[in-house]
Amino acid sequence: SLWAVIVFKGSGSGNWRLFMFINVMPTIIAALLVRLFVPESPRFYLCRGRLREAVEISNLLAVRMGFTDKDNLLTEEELTQYLIRAKGIGQASSRGRETIQINEIMQNEEKSEYVWREIWTSLTSIGQIFTNGMYKVTIPLQFAYMSLTLVTGVSTWWTKIFQNLHLQTDAFTLSFYHT
Repeated sequence: SLWAVIVFKGSGSGNWRLFMFINVMPTIIAALLVRLFVPESPRFYLCRGRLREAVEISNLLAVRMGFTDKDNLLTEEELTQYLIRAKGIGQASSRGRETIQINEIMQNEEKSEYVWREIWTSLTSIGQIFTNGMYKVTIPLQFAYMSLTLVTGVSTWWTKIFQNLHLQTDAFTLSFYHT
């Protein structure tokens, strides 16, 4: 509300773009900081068969946590041997077996072909978010997302809605509906 008072006070309704820009800046800054400083998890890379990146992130996290002995850092060969050994004795999870298969496919395919394969696999396996009790989390989250999106969309168009209903449309009053 304070931003609305500062931006709209005495300036009419022409500064709604500035108001929206000021409101969106914290989100943009946070997204950039997360993208710059928070790496993907090693599991993310393992699930996609990208062993080299999984090893790099694992070692980066080990160094950040104070484990700095260079002789004991994980190598790609060690990770591959572990996955093969786990597969051989039947202890590899289905995700581990998929990782080995994906890594073999990646070595034989071009990167662009692999990206399209990964996109297609993600789209065809989207039903997983509704299985094994996940629907109890997925459906409420989808409902919350749709509700927030609807509220944001409607609040963005308050001025137009009020004008069509022949209601008061001064920027100061409408700013309180935004917040």
